Amino acid sequence: MHRLYSLFPQGRPGLGLIALRVCVAAGLGALAPAASLSGSVALQCVLVILMAGLAGGFLTGLLSLGALALAVVQAITPGTFARFEPALPLALAALALALLGPGAYSIDAWLFGRRVLRIPRRR
Repeated sequence: MHRLYSLFPQGRPGLGLIALRVCVAAGLGALAPAASLSGSVALQCVLVILMAGLAGGFLTGLLSLGALALAVVQAITPGTFARFEPALPLALAALALALLGPGAYSIDAWLFGRRVLRIPRRR
């Protein structure tokens, strides 16, 4: 199985990726009132799943692409769900997160991180 990301940075870059994941999750949280006004329970469930997964760093690449898609839909859909101003920063942050990866302090790093194989010597 191929890894989702080549590196899982630790230290300050890893903390920066935590901050980016939390910012994207909070941006999705800003969409929640508009989703509740639209009356779509499915959209609310998608938002909760995306927010929880991104905050914890679970399947970060896929979920950040989902956040990017929701931000684009928010920007182009007419009605109460449409607001272009908050959608652009959210879309850019989600795109950056999809390209950078989750970092070392995430569930992805725990599941798909580096493994050390120790091969015993022959006797």
